[in-house]
This record gives sequence, C-alpha cells and structure tokens, in this order.
Amino acid sequence: MPAENRILASIPDHEKRALLPKLEGIVLRKPEVICETEQFSEYAYFPTGGLLSLLSVSEEGDLREIAAVTREGFIGPPILSDAASCPFQIVVRITGRAFRIRTRELLRACKELPGLQAALLEQTQEFVRRVCARVACHHSHTPIQRLSGWLLTVRRAIDADDFELTHETLALSLSLDRSIVTRAALELYNRRILSYHNGHVTIHDVRALQATACSCEQASSHGSDSELSPTRRDRTTATPRLS
Repeated sequence: MPAENRILASIPDHEKRALLPKLEGIVLRKPEVICETEQFSEYAYFPTGGLLSLLSVSEEGDLREIAAVTREGFIGPPILSDAASCPFQIVVRITGRAFRIRTRELLRACKELPGLQAALLEQTQEFVRRVCARVACHHSHTPIQRLSGWLLTVRRAIDADDFELTHETLALSLSLDRSIVTRAALELYNRRILSYHNGHVTIHDVRALQATACSCEQASSHGSDSELSPTRRDRTTATPRLS
C-alpha cells in the first residue's frame, strides 16, 4: 500500500490489504477537469503528488477556489450519505500521481472498514475547517502573507522548490486581482525569497517564506516545511515576469 497519501497511510494494515485491489494508480495531468459542478463523480481520488483545485462556480459563471487538495487529503463523495454528486468543479493545477477508486466501491468500503471511514471523516472535518479558515484569512491577512502561505502549500504538496504556476492560477487561487498578485510577488522577489519568470516559480529561501506566510497556512499543515531541507540558493538577477 502506498504511503504517499496521508489517509491511506494512516489506516490499519489489514484494511490497506482489503482496499488495495480496488485502487488504480493514475496520473492526473494539468489542466484536466476531473469533475464538473453537480455532476456524478464516478471516482474518488487519493493524490500522492501534485495539486487539485476545488472551484465554486457562481450563477454568472465566475470561478473562485474553495480549497486545494494535496497528498494529505482526498477527493470524493460525502461519506455520510450515498450521494455521489460533486458540488465543485475539480481541476488539476499541478500534474501528479494519484490512486482512484470507484465511488460506489469507496462507499461500500467505508461500511466495511471502520479505520478508513474514521480517517475520511477526520479529513472531511479538516476540509471544512480549512475552508472556514480561508474565508477568515481573506479578510485578516495581506496579499503577500496569503501568497507566501499558498506557495508553501504547493511546495509541501510536490516536495520541490521549483514549479509551474501561471499568474492566472495564482490570482484565482487567492481570489485577488492579477495586479495585486504581481505586487506581492515582486515584494517577495525584492526580499530575495523567490523568483518568478514566465510562469515558473523558484523558491530560494524557505525559512523567509515561512516567516512571511500567514498563520493560517502553518496551522493547516500536517507536516513541517522545515523537514524538507530549506536552502538558500544562488539568486537570480532577472526581474520576475508575471505571465
């Protein structure tokens, strides 16, 4: 049983053995949409890398990110009912591997495997807490704090200091205008914390990014970014361009 997904790694060994034959390893590729709003979700997903974005779609068609899901969580139906429709649009933001299981199989497994059900319930509660914290964060913290926290979330999800993120994705994820994201990214660049060029982010100073990030990101982390050997790299002299 893979240990990369926190939920799958947390359940008892005998439940892992029972669940393993039902899991299928796949690659989720950016910018794939794996579920549309209010559609039947045929599969549930347990990411082991990459990052998924849950988007709320307004009546006017505007998109707003509700939460990001990484290897610490899962994408699936409400496990307290047999409902399988998805209230969000789910988009792959960063390509990564995942395990998927048919929705009906997961609901059946929850009735047979109490450890799995408890782990999914705990994660569902954590998801609600994070969504509430994000709403409060939007009103309480500066754009540079929020950008720093979100970049740490991405870094932890993929175990890398270099990754691709378009300016559009950053603005959507933070619910900010592109001009505000530009100013926040330039401030981080001027502090020599990161560089951003043509949609490519390179973090140079993880500890400084942690110090800049809002407390919401730190509280939502199940693992410490300091465990990933933060380093100070050679600085780039090019002005970051936000595309």
